[in-house]
Amino acid sequence: MGSRLQACLPSVYHKQGYVAGLVNSLNGTRALTTKALTENIVASFAIEGE
Repeated sequence: MGSRLQACLPSVYHKQGYVAGLVNSLNGTRALTTKALTENIVASFAIEGE
């Protein structure tokens, strides 16, 4: 399972960077926005079985 996890990390890091970029470009409640986007990414991975 460790190798499967390691294989997913580049995609996770890419999406994490994307979320960080979005948060930096937004004004207002950054914590709420970050939480919503992060939950969306986690749900997407769950759907894909990763």
